[in-house]
Amino acid sequence: MLCASTTDPSPTYSPANIEYTMASSIQTGRSSSPVNLPEIISAIVSYLDQPNLARAARINQTWASICLPILYRDISLSSRTFNIKSLELGLKKHGHYSQKLFAARDVNHWCSRIRAALLNMPNLVQLDALWMNADLLESVIQLQHLERLSAPRMQGSHPDDHSYFLPLFTGSSKITHLDMSDSHLVHDRVLVQITRACPKIEVLALSGNSCLTHAGLIEWCNGDLHISEPDSSSAQDPFLAQPNLSLFTTSLTSINFSNCNKIETEGFEALFQHSHRLQDLNLMSTKVGDTALEILADNNKHLRSLVLTCCAAISAQGLSRILRTSRELESVSFMYCSRVSAMVFFQQPLWTCTQLRELRFSLNKRHLDWVENGLSAAESASMVAMAQLLDSGNNNNNNNNNNNAAGDASTTTTTTTTTQDTTGEIHMMDLLAEEGSEFHEPLFQHFVEGIEIPVSPSDDENDKETCRKSTDSTRSPLLSSPVTPTPPTTIQQYRQHMILAQLYRQIERLTQLRVLDMRDLHLPLDLDSGLWRLGSLSQLEMLEWTGLQAPLREQEVAWLTSSSGGSSSDEEKPLPVLRQLLIKGGCGMSNLERAALQAGRPELDLQLIQVREM
Repeated sequence: MLCASTTDPSPTYSPANIEYTMASSIQTGRSSSPVNLPEIISAIVSYLDQPNLARAARINQTWASICLPILYRDISLSSRTFNIKSLELGLKKHGHYSQKLFAARDVNHWCSRIRAALLNMPNLVQLDALWMNADLLESVIQLQHLERLSAPRMQGSHPDDHSYFLPLFTGSSKITHLDMSDSHLVHDRVLVQITRACPKIEVLALSGNSCLTHAGLIEWCNGDLHISEPDSSSAQDPFLAQPNLSLFTTSLTSINFSNCNKIETEGFEALFQHSHRLQDLNLMSTKVGDTALEILADNNKHLRSLVLTCCAAISAQGLSRILRTSRELESVSFMYCSRVSAMVFFQQPLWTCTQLRELRFSLNKRHLDWVENGLSAAESASMVAMAQLLDSGNNNNNNNNNNNAAGDASTTTTTTTTTQDTTGEIHMMDLLAEEGSEFHEPLFQHFVEGIEIPVSPSDDENDKETCRKSTDSTRSPLLSSPVTPTPPTTIQQYRQHMILAQLYRQIERLTQLRVLDMRDLHLPLDLDSGLWRLGSLSQLEMLEWTGLQAPLREQEVAWLTSSSGGSSSDEEKPLPVLRQLLIKGGCGMSNLERAALQAGRPELDLQLIQVREM
């Protein structure tokens, strides 16, 4: 290992020390080589890798005082990159320089020696240890400056000893990031003990822990976790004896409970009821339900990232509540949720998460049933009831207006046989009963596009103004349909067009999108149905389509490669910064269209994966 001076290492040079050293050299009349100036040395060593840093530290004491802190600051342990004996010798002398330690899986057989080495690293700030034994945590109590602890897939033999972890974390009250994913050692009591010992935790990752339950989560949130079995040691536990101590004495902003399949939705309801600062939430493959999502939307207004992939209990009801109230949402994923249908894009009000940068979703096949068979009897009855309710409100308002104008309530008359009254307001029941064209279903249209419900005074006026401005904004040439829409020839095509058009209306408002992943639509994505609306996504970098029902045609390829005013500039093309287009499963495009797309956009990374040959 490195040879160090027998005296104490010199302090790290600051600009004041450098100025003093240079002034002393001038006053004494002694000149030194510029290479020996600390600022020159610092500039040189900033370009050196670890082996060369070790060699440079042997030059002299000045070089050692600058190289050693950099050499030992970040340590990465892998069986192929270091010698355990040399590391132990070096850390005994210079371990106080270490701030970050990463221990890979292939060194877990040295767990006891790494644990001993941690005692020589009192200033450690970040510790990442994969597949280590739980005994490694016995050294954590000595790490008074530790802020980030990552110990996923921790192994050991202490799953039933609920008092084992508490002493290990009592000295680590500065921890803000804790990752103990995929560990059978973390159960309800351990969770309470750790969060009570570390009240400053902001990021908590417990994914894949099969011992966490909703009952424990509810008690954790309420601060009254009870120890069911008698245990003499628990009576002496000062943390368990303190009342009303819970997770929410901390500053948690990020939680990862993905694949914790023993937590029912009641546990998440309690969690979201008590939390008000959550920003990043991963609930992939959990049993969270609509009620929990509604509580989350009401209590956490600063949500930025939400992962709901493979959540079988949620539907469009709870998800729509999130998308229509979370203004600051930047990333959302609801792929492979078996109850989420295209209704998440339907009706009013529009989504308010206009700052969204990443959208990943898939739909169940309910919309295919709508395309083939139309609305069910219950859905039709619901739309008629809503229309009747709205007409009743409109009639009352019109009666009041007429009474005020005439001064006599007896002279008020209500028009029910026409589609407009004297104020120009449309009666919904008359519209729904209107005789349309051969392929026109007003009831289905209002089921998809929505009947605008009068906004209550308690609703946010900014939401209405944002939606109005987005809807009424003037479109550029690239944001208008480049082809004359083809009239539908079947009722199924009409319904299909209505569904896709509404889906595009929601997405086109998300002008900050960088990633758009659309899976399992089982519908053709063509210009007739509104594909051109994606032209508003000027920041989109990655687009993925999965399960297309029909291949991309010449019109769609021509639109992707077209430009406004005949210019060949990328900025004038739709989706100007698009760099990756993935089409997986289903239909893709013919070789001719593929060649045309690659010729028109050579910078585009086009990938067709497991698609049918055209």
